[in-house]
Amino acid sequence: IQIEKTNSTGVTVNTTVSESADGTKTYTYTIGEVNFGLIERPETALVLDKEILLKIEKAAQGGDGFSHLQDGRACFVQGALPGETVLAKITNNGKDFAKAITLKVLEKNPLRETPRCPFYERCGGCSLQHMSYEEQLTQKRNLVCEAFDKYYDGDASKIKIRETIGMNIPWGYR
Repeated sequence: IQIEKTNSTGVTVNTTVSESADGTKTYTYTIGEVNFGLIERPETALVLDKEILLKIEKAAQGGDGFSHLQDGRACFVQGALPGETVLAKITNNGKDFAKAITLKVLEKNPLRETPRCPFYERCGGCSLQHMSYEEQLTQKRNLVCEAFDKYYDGDASKIKIRETIGMNIPWGYR
């Protein structure tokens, strides 16, 4: 298959697509006389709306679960908790990471709770209500520790990070 596209600035990109017997597609990109080489994508490559099984490794900023895809990229999974196995649907497939939403929890974290807010699924304002409050405090501290490990230009293990201070009644304070 040969595809030729011209973008809004007048640059023409020629793409040649060939498929091998095992379903691997090879894409060759050429702009003018410059050949940008081959990119191989197996037919099982991750595509939008594809459903996949993921084991959630930890919590990420913003309340998403964090997992690695088979190709090693990070995947941020909305509605998943650390330790869970979920069926997820890919909603964003970027070069370095992907995003997904939880369709079904197959192995549940024992600290998962039913969100108290009736608008939780639609609103997005409280991204951690599906996690027990005590676990929210633990995960927030873990994120701070990870940030020091990643960005501190010294021995982060020497920094004492205290437990997160919670509230007696964590509802109705907004």
